[in-house]
Amino acid sequence: MTLVRTVEQTRMGIAVLLVSDIGWGVLPLYWRTLSSMNAISVLAYRLVATLAAMVALLVAFSGLPTAIPLATFSYGVQHSHYLTVSFIQYLNPLIQFCVAVLLLHEPMRQSHCFPDFTKN
Repeated sequence: MTLVRTVEQTRMGIAVLLVSDIGWGVLPLYWRTLSSMNAISVLAYRLVATLAAMVALLVAFSGLPTAIPLATFSYGVQHSHYLTVSFIQYLNPLIQFCVAVLLLHEPMRQSHCFPDFTKN
């Protein structure tokens, strides 16, 4: 491990520590404001907030190439387009491969084109 990486890890650790300590300190204020709400409303709020946070994290850390297929899959399943969704999921690896080779100019080797059944 290099010294630069150790310094970066230390800074990240301090940032995580500060965020968790501040969150732990603010949490009682959050519970006090929720005391006037019933349990179902709190549960619904937490579900919606968690969904929004997870979608934001998905887009932030994995980007749109992952978020768009996931969103279209969720939409298709919710609206009972099972045949279309299954067809898209079947073609998704091929589409990703073509995008990588044609748009992102990834190198394509012979091992990418033909499977090697001799390896265990």
